[in-house]
Parts: sequence; C-alpha cells; structure tokens
Amino acid sequence: MSGESPRGRRELHGAAASPGVAVGSALVWRRSVLPVDAPPSGSPAGPDAEIARLRSALATARGELEALRDKAPKDAGESEAEIFSAQLLMLDDPLLIGQAEDDLRAKGVSAEEALARAGRQAAEAIDAIASAGRERRPGRRSAWPPRVSCGRL
Repeated sequence: MSGESPRGRRELHGAAASPGVAVGSALVWRRSVLPVDAPPSGSPAGPDAEIARLRSALATARGELEALRDKAPKDAGESEAEIFSAQLLMLDDPLLIGQAEDDLRAKGVSAEEALARAGRQAAEAIDAIASAGRERRPGRRSAWPPRVSCGRL
C-alpha cells in the first residue's frame, strides 16, 4: 500500500524486517511473469533440436553474464556485482536445466517454454520452503526470506 504524504513524499507500507522507522530510497519488488518468446520461425523441430537450442542459449548467456560479472565491480561495486555470479550458478543448476530438458523430451515444447516452466517450478519450490520456514517460527524472527539480490537473465 502506498500514498502521498503531506510533504509530497511517497509512503510505502509493508512487512518490516526489523522494528523502527526508515527514511530513504526503497527498491520496490513486484512479482511479474515475463513473456516467453516464440522460437524463431524455421527453427528445427523436435526434442533433440530444441535441447541443442537450449544448450546454445545457455552458453551464450554464460558468456554475457561472465562479461557483466567482470565489468560490474568497477561500474556498480563489488556487492552489486555478486548477482551475476548467482545467475551463473543458475545456468549450471542440474535440477533446473534437467527439468527443462525433461519437458523438451516429454512435452514437445520449445526451449524457451521449457526453461520458463522449469524456472517457475523452481521459484514455486523456493517459495514453499520459505513459507514453511516462516510457519515453523511463529512469533520469532525467521531467516526467511533469505537476504539476496534479485535480477533478470
């Protein structure tokens, strides 16, 4: 919930990580579903061709993220640059990539759709773990959600 304060400042209301009042800049996070691009027209059909497209895209993304990771400390600072290392880890996540490849073989979807589905499933699993952690600790400050930066691939 938000609104304009008498001094023209925007007030944001939400769940606090600790008691007290804070004044300053805020990063507002909104959950959104990114559109999944259609595969290029004329691309080869079939699971093997889609798996090859997925692996090629992952290799391209890896190169781009490595370049960003190497450049970011100078441009944005060391701690801000760490997000690229986390994103690189996701590219090598055997559960995430394995789920995408399984969907390609079993469901005949595009590489884009398979990776998007696997990402949504991973996010739902993380949300479920976070929710369970909060429910087990009523009245106590929980370690959930973990304090991590967010980014987009």
